[in-house]
Amino acid sequence: MDGTWSVIAGDAVIDGSLFDPSSAEVGVYTFLYSITDGPCPTEKEVNVTLDDDCVVLACGEDDIVISKTVTANGDPYNEFFTISGVEDCEFVIELQIFNRWGAEIYKSNNYKNDWNGNAHSSSVGSSGKVPTGTYFYIINIRESGIAPITGPIYVATN
Repeated sequence: MDGTWSVIAGDAVIDGSLFDPSSAEVGVYTFLYSITDGPCPTEKEVNVTLDDDCVVLACGEDDIVISKTVTANGDPYNEFFTISGVEDCEFVIELQIFNRWGAEIYKSNNYKNDWNGNAHSSSVGSSGKVPTGTYFYIINIRESGIAPITGPIYVATN
């Protein structure tokens, strides 16, 4: 059994059984599919809603913003090492921070922008904060297709 499509509501064009949404405006369109031959004629209405709610998320390497400085001194500025710009992408961020001799001083397998210069218990004794200086990071954004990102970070803890 073959049926036919028709437009009931909305300024739409049907070419046989094809509706091209790229040529239509945002709105609700109602179509009717009618089967008139055969023992049981039938009709079905179909509503199609076109909207512009689709938002392409910025989830590429160029969208990532990485701190250049951490000044963990109690003021409201640069208190934490931050990786931002891709929060809506639901990536899991792995972070490692190393001192100038290559010793790992911080590691997180699910980083939440919460490192403020605190030292590992084994990295600088019991001082609490790392000494002021330049450190190096490796950021791995799991399952993103983005290559690991490396760079320097200046940390001032005085």
